[in-house]
Amino acid sequence: MRPGWAKWLRLLLSLFMISGCQLLGPKNVEVVVPQKELGGGGGWVLSPAGDKVIYRSRDEKNERNIVLVFLSRQETYVIEDLTGKYCYAATFLDNTNLYCEENHRRKPYIFATDDFREIRLQEIKAADIDLELRLSAAEIIYRPSPDKMPYFADTLIILGDNYKHNPEANYLITEIADSETALAGYDYITFPPVRDVATGQKIYSPDGRYYYHLESDIRVKVKKRYATIDRLSIHDAHTDKKLTEYETRKDLHISVKGWGSDSSGVYFQLFSMGFTGREQGGIQKLKVPQ
Repeated sequence: MRPGWAKWLRLLLSLFMISGCQLLGPKNVEVVVPQKELGGGGGWVLSPAGDKVIYRSRDEKNERNIVLVFLSRQETYVIEDLTGKYCYAATFLDNTNLYCEENHRRKPYIFATDDFREIRLQEIKAADIDLELRLSAAEIIYRPSPDKMPYFADTLIILGDNYKHNPEANYLITEIADSETALAGYDYITFPPVRDVATGQKIYSPDGRYYYHLESDIRVKVKKRYATIDRLSIHDAHTDKKLTEYETRKDLHISVKGWGSDSSGVYFQLFSMGFTGREQGGIQKLKVPQ
């Protein structure tokens, strides 16, 4: 077999394993968004409270859109259909507001998920305003995570009083010399929010009744050869009794996003590492038994 064909065969097998685990998976696992609906590398984000998901889709015209899913209500919306503006990239600022960029040149705006309102931002350099005055008048201050968004480190988002009805008070301020110093004494929200998804630890559900436990890179013997698998399990928080689990096939891994807001299950995604990089599956949920 030619080397090139061998690489493509490995890729197809990797994708087949991921898809097969979704289509033929156990009854305790729900496919929330199928793999074929995820575009742009399969990325998605669970909201801080675990009640919403955003992901980049790819439609029949090969156009990419940011999709918002209300998990408990099972309602799905395309951001552009609600605002009339294309959303090229998005992340949660908090559990209500989404930061959207209209295109690769940014053109930022905020989308409020509670009333589907677009919140306009004025993009301005720190040198052109009185930053202290704007910070002192702010109702909400958002700061990009220095670790997750280092390219955004000199930027702050400020929403003024009655910000949904007062767009003149809302700013995306760039070229701030020292955000840490500027924010001293002010309360602010760091985005994207950080969720507790540590491997090997007990991560408790919002209602405190359960916890999940993720084991990664478990070495197993399959047909006289060794491979690695991952195992995700849900336990009773008081008795430690295992209530349900999901175990991958060989050389597949689990990326956990976190608990749902109603404590009904844990949202996760399968992935494998192929020669083209990380191949990802759809959005799934390991459900607490009823």
